[in-house]
Amino acid sequence: MTTEKTWQPYIYLNSSESAQAYLEKIYKRTAGLNSTELSYQNSCSFMYYLMHAESFYTQAGEAPPSIKPMLLFYGLTQLVKACLLTRDPGYPETTSVLAHGVTTRKKKKQDYLFLKDEIRIQKNGLLHHSAGTLFGIIELSKDRFSMEDLLRRIPEMERCFQLLGQKRKTFYLTDKNGLLCLPSEAAVAYHLSEQRLAEMIGHHTGLKPSETNGCWGFEKKDLSPFITSLFSYHHETGQYSLPADKEELLVLPELLTHYLLLYNLSMISRYETEWWYDLIQNRSSNDYIYIRRFMEITAWKIPVLVWEYLAEEGGLAR
Repeated sequence: MTTEKTWQPYIYLNSSESAQAYLEKIYKRTAGLNSTELSYQNSCSFMYYLMHAESFYTQAGEAPPSIKPMLLFYGLTQLVKACLLTRDPGYPETTSVLAHGVTTRKKKKQDYLFLKDEIRIQKNGLLHHSAGTLFGIIELSKDRFSMEDLLRRIPEMERCFQLLGQKRKTFYLTDKNGLLCLPSEAAVAYHLSEQRLAEMIGHHTGLKPSETNGCWGFEKKDLSPFITSLFSYHHETGQYSLPADKEELLVLPELLTHYLLLYNLSMISRYETEWWYDLIQNRSSNDYIYIRRFMEITAWKIPVLVWEYLAEEGGLAR
């Protein structure tokens, strides 16, 4: 799962002095004259969030599958809190932002299938606050998501779906001299012109569409694997993609996708013990494969995505 190399860059923020210098640099752009005081106040919290996250992820790498989801979920929440301090020096100002902000059905039905399970977004809590503060998203596309919807938003899961017989084409953007061109096949599948597709994506993301030699797309420098919401980013290939169906175009950054999946899995591992142990010990359905593959991906991808965000915000060398 997670490796020492994944966490190696974080060591440069593992002292209160370096954490304060990092935050002060960011706060000077946003908080002005209060930057020194605010960075001093938040430096230890910021550093401890990152250190605590690393502890959770490291333990998840050594833990049995039965408790991995809980460790990964709480590790992710610590990283989210560290990110929030870069944008919201007053975090947490109220107790309402401390709750998880999501809910799921506690008691699973007898014919329960993980892919069909749903999770609902609440109006307050850490997820809602993160969506607004980190990504500028006031309202998500939907207030509930199925596990299949969420897993399909993680491009590294595509091979898993294909091997298990659920082949649905993913459309990858092509890089033409720094312009990421939208695939014409996606426009056809969505019943839109390429220009209209570019304009729709621009409307939801704030990105400015460009056109060169009949190719509609977006400047690569304007996209970020961390910030992007309608697109997905395959970290192993470095490609951005769009889903097979227009209905799957969700305003949901990947960090929050992992948050929702891990929250549900952590709840299942705590409260649906019989189903959970039957799955991981007897491997009674393909749910085991989807869940195992996802936990392998999330263990390394989230720390990498968060570091890229922190490096970009603070002007750190990657």
